[in-house]
Amino acid sequence: MIDRKKIKKEYKETVRAAAVYVVINKENKRVFIGKTRTPATVLARLNFELERGSHPHKNMIEDYNVCGKNNFDVKIYTELDISKLEEDEVGEKLNQLYETSRNKLLSENYSFYNSRAGH
Repeated sequence: MIDRKKIKKEYKETVRAAAVYVVINKENKRVFIGKTRTPATVLARLNFELERGSHPHKNMIEDYNVCGKNNFDVKIYTELDISKLEEDEVGEKLNQLYETSRNKLLSENYSFYNSRAGH
């Protein structure tokens, strides 16, 4: 039988995180950047979309097909522990983390697949 109380307790004790993630093309220093409250789910989805050729940024899919899987890194760039934050603080902190990460990538001369991130 399923112990619902145990499952709820375990869920509440898990470390909650939000993150800025990146897909980096190591060959040409182009990057796709995003933010999420479900890092593991998003990384799995991105890998699936790249392998299937179904990601909305077709120029990234083209590079993935030409450069190959080994020249792409799909990873968490920066993580935010949200377990001690109020719900209304999470979005603001995640936006700040995203901007800081984006600026760092710009300073390292990366260009962006998602053009709105590049300005």
